[in-house]
Amino acid sequence: MKPICSKYLLVLLLAGILYLPACYLDDTSVSSGLPLPYSTVAQLFDSTATNQQFLSIDAEQSNDLRTPAGARLQLEAYSFVNANGEAVSGQVEIGLREVYQGEKMLLNDLSSSPTDELWESAGIFQIEAQQNGASLQLDKEAVLFLPTESFVQAQSGMRLAKGQAGNGSPRVSWQEAGTGSVALEMGQGYKVTFDQLGWFNGYYQSNASNSRFTLEVLPEDGFGTAVVDRRAFLLSSNSNVMVPLTSAGDKFTLNDLPAGFEGIVVVIGMTRNELLLGTREISIDQDLVVELDLAVTMEDDLIRQINELK
Repeated sequence: MKPICSKYLLVLLLAGILYLPACYLDDTSVSSGLPLPYSTVAQLFDSTATNQQFLSIDAEQSNDLRTPAGARLQLEAYSFVNANGEAVSGQVEIGLREVYQGEKMLLNDLSSSPTDELWESAGIFQIEAQQNGASLQLDKEAVLFLPTESFVQAQSGMRLAKGQAGNGSPRVSWQEAGTGSVALEMGQGYKVTFDQLGWFNGYYQSNASNSRFTLEVLPEDGFGTAVVDRRAFLLSSNSNVMVPLTSAGDKFTLNDLPAGFEGIVVVIGMTRNELLLGTREISIDQDLVVELDLAVTMEDDLIRQINELK
């Protein structure tokens, strides 16, 4: 081979090496082609859920704490007892999860409402306590002032629901707490009083309209039987309402929506390799059927898009 030909070959080889990274960077595909690390939307929500935060307190002292999300937690001295009903002293670890916006409720697989009802939530929180790995119980009333930015507008007549965690989805089901209360205090927002540990939801049930309509959502993703799971949700545009829709074959439904309800339909689906997302703004003034296109996305983009919905 002549030397000049060798030089041309070397130039072409170097050009090809430089071109390959450029091609890779220009690739706009959002799919890696690898299997997803989850096979259900509920497992996806395990990844997007808010992490539990921990606060350490002296159980022998009264405590007035600021939580990581900006709430104010007040505990009396000797508020906790062990499994034998004995008051504990020394250091106690408080575990907290706080969810104050509808879009965060969605990413935590938490409905603001029980099945077939429409509640506006001022905030959902979980509180636990332990000492040296042993679970404790609350023996005195505690108070949590919800952060003022957690609700769109103040409502009187707020009530407290207690949550029962399970293996299903949504991860918590709601029923009337029986004890405790939610009160609106001027300048401080919602004051939640409770005497148990667990999941709580300060809610308001609106009956603004006697006209009730049905929402039906038909997802269109083009993947057919390759879709292994799909879930649909409805977020209110102007309040903290977040509810799942009921699956009925290839469609999703929600009944008894009040006239004038404005919201955002969110559908999340997945194949074994692709994560899918579709959203649509709606306004309810009659029975409504929504055909919703789903697009391939990545987990970080899905989280960002949902957080930016409202």
